Amino acid sequence: MDPSVELSPDPAVSTVGHEQEQGELPESGNLSSAGMSCSAFPNVGQEQEPVFSLIRHPGSSKVAFKTGDEDPVLLPLVKRRDFTLYRKRTYKLQTVSPDISFLLSSDPSFPIRYAAASGSLSFYHWKVKEIITVTYEGIGKVSMTWLHLFALLPGYHPVVKLLIDHAADPNAVDSLHHQTPLYLANTRATATVLIDNGAEVNVIDKWSQTPLLLARQRNRHSVVDVLLDNGADPNISGWYEQTPLLLAARHGHHSTTELLLSNGVDPNIPDSNKRTPLLLASQYGHHSIAELLLANGADPNIPDSDNQTPLLLASQHGHHSIAELLLGNGADPNIPDSNKRTPLLLASQYGHHSIAELLLGNGVDPNIPDSNKRTPLLLASQYDYHSIAELLLANGADVLAADIFDKTPLI
Repeated sequence: MDPSVELSPDPAVSTVGHEQEQGELPESGNLSSAGMSCSAFPNVGQEQEPVFSLIRHPGSSKVAFKTGDEDPVLLPLVKRRDFTLYRKRTYKLQTVSPDISFLLSSDPSFPIRYAAASGSLSFYHWKVKEIITVTYEGIGKVSMTWLHLFALLPGYHPVVKLLIDHAADPNAVDSLHHQTPLYLANTRATATVLIDNGAEVNVIDKWSQTPLLLARQRNRHSVVDVLLDNGADPNISGWYEQTPLLLAARHGHHSTTELLLSNGVDPNIPDSNKRTPLLLASQYGHHSIAELLLANGADPNIPDSDNQTPLLLASQHGHHSIAELLLGNGADPNIPDSNKRTPLLLASQYGHHSIAELLLGNGVDPNIPDSNKRTPLLLASQYDYHSIAELLLANGADVLAADIFDKTPLI
């Protein structure tokens, strides 16, 4: 589905047609430097709301943004992916007809869509307080302001500034997520313009998320930086009590993790499942982040709601270097989870020989069973990890230890 834009049906909102018929435009000034011509705009009296326009010649690499008699601002074309948002999943923001994204797009199909005659123009007029309608992946409709749309597009901060100068509200919210334009800010420049003009940095949307949380989810490091510099609270949590640091650690975003820690974020704040940033970094194999967290005071022995520690998860998932790092920073290798499974038992069950060797070298008892009385040796034997079984036997594992079904490593 092609993105496009639908104006508010409010009859009080007047608009000029999205695209001129394939004839000549009214006489106007010349934007020769951009390869464009610009139509004459309606005369706007002092009591009237100003009309804004986007104009593009099919052969041009720029879009002209203009209001009234002011000089036009030349803007870059954007890629289709620039209309993409990130929440728990990826959403493509699709505007609803008439089509404006093609006017802005660097997509090579633009000339096919618009250039029916050589030298023809495409343009769009709107008023600053008009409401547009968009969809996320074509599902449902969401009303938002033009400020929301242009905040999303990289390089369009001059438009954001001009809209605000003409009374656009930087704290207007959309109809679905109750998010302000700052949530959509795609660049440092846009975020700065919005904040400098009154955008609230710690506002909460419908899903209890702040602009900082969403910027972290989208991995917009420069936007995170601007938000923190302007008083964004990095400890405000969103869904499942997840903080920006938890999300950065989970997804392996080192620079954002470093930035958050440098702003005094507590590295031990857990989510609703009691998972700490260190636990998530250990589970997903982000060694440099685990190292950074430990250097900033992360506790290696804080368990989650299932009593799983960072070392236990690193052992289960085969992250040897992280297991070694944790042990070197005081992790207890004998803490079991809620099913009484130890790091050694999980390393043995999942075939991680080097981690089993590491744990045994740190004095772990090879005979501690889980809640079903299964020992590391029984599981290594059951899953045919012969080298681990030999390692366990060499370190005193009991070959006759039976589980609740009376199975031993020999049976």
